[in-house]
Amino acid sequence: MKKKKIFIIVIQILILIFCSVSFYSYIQSEIDPVNVYVYTRDMPTGTKVNPEDIKLVTIPRKAILTKQLSTNSAEIVNKYVMTQVFKNSFVYTPQLNGEEGIDPFTRLDLSRLRKITLPISYSTGFAGEIKRGDRVDLMFVGEGKIKSGGESSDSFTYSKIFMQDVIVYNVATENGFKFANHSKYTQDEIASGVSNSGQSISVDAKGSGELGILILAVTPEQAEEIATRQMSGEIQLLSRFSESETYETLGFVLGDYGKIFSGNANAETSKVMLEQKDPQKAVSVPTDNNNNNSDMQEDSSQRKIRDEDD
Repeated sequence: MKKKKIFIIVIQILILIFCSVSFYSYIQSEIDPVNVYVYTRDMPTGTKVNPEDIKLVTIPRKAILTKQLSTNSAEIVNKYVMTQVFKNSFVYTPQLNGEEGIDPFTRLDLSRLRKITLPISYSTGFAGEIKRGDRVDLMFVGEGKIKSGGESSDSFTYSKIFMQDVIVYNVATENGFKFANHSKYTQDEIASGVSNSGQSISVDAKGSGELGILILAVTPEQAEEIATRQMSGEIQLLSRFSESETYETLGFVLGDYGKIFSGNANAETSKVMLEQKDPQKAVSVPTDNNNNNSDMQEDSSQRKIRDEDD
């Protein structure tokens, strides 16, 4: 009987020791310092986080009420904030995203921009591979005239990239609804509503959501030029790659300009007339007057010349 009491007392002591150690460990884990990151400045939505924009601070572990606090700088630097953040506020993982997840217009000064609409179709809109935030170039294709003596004039066709790196504000269907790109799916996938990878496809297989409207964000001066060129000829879109660089082109001329040739040339010069829908309203394109001796600087490596005597 005495041994039994001693055994019970020993068990109670062991339980007490275990509980004491566990409680101590729990308290230590709660007050154990943890390093987390805070912002060093206020940042608006869409700002890229640089190394100097964050700093480490030490707080008790019990102060962390969520596991979404960022503790690894590699998960923060070079990411973009999805919402406005403030100095000395904690860095949370859901606040950050890669550049592809940021609306580009949150980082633009919209005070000098306007929206302009252009017609678009699958054939002119890269089979539907165009979306908000993409960058495009605009190319003009039109008719030109040059005076050949007296009242007569010679005409030619030319193309010229006149505006580059223009940002797409939105694309929509012909009826103004949100456009869903399905160029990466086959007709069978569209018909079944499920892609080959097993993902659901929310695209109208009947084609009622045809691509029809393109909205660009441009300056007022660019809008004026686009509207004028729409009345003078045709505007075509060029899609840019992420690596695309912006540089000036000469343009391409096809037709009778002194001699019949095809090749790169200064397509828009002081003597070139753009034909309007009304022939009486031709518009001269002003350029540098220093081109008096060579209004069309031909690229000899690409032109094809036939003498008029032939």
